[in-house]
Amino acid sequence: MASDDLKGRCWSQPALESYVLNGRFWIEDIYGLPYGYVDSHCLREQLSKMNSSLNASYKLLLRSLAANRRQTITASERRWVVQRNRECNVADGVSFVMLGSFVCLMNMTNDRLDWITARQRSLVAQWLRTNVYVV
Repeated sequence: MASDDLKGRCWSQPALESYVLNGRFWIEDIYGLPYGYVDSHCLREQLSKMNSSLNASYKLLLRSLAANRRQTITASERRWVVQRNRECNVADGVSFVMLGSFVCLMNMTNDRLDWITARQRSLVAQWLRTNVYVV
């Protein structure tokens, strides 16, 4: 595929990772930026969707908890965001982010979403064990 064919296309995370892992450095070709620096609406859009899913899942989880547990989870989420940004080398307010940082952000966000989903399932199972009566 010629680089002109790639312009304006949004890539899935697996395709993006494949290009990164296989060393096929197409960023400069597509965006005219030095390799590794991306200011792509596609990556931002995908990360935004993942963050929206994460936030929606957190809201669901928080609704199912007592007030003191909600405070604990909220504090934990704030610490996690700081840790995620630090581990992915993302400073607050930057407009250009390394491609690897986007992949890192997406991976960590997806892992956190999996964690929250598992936590929600655990709470549902716990509720069912204590609240379902056999007649």
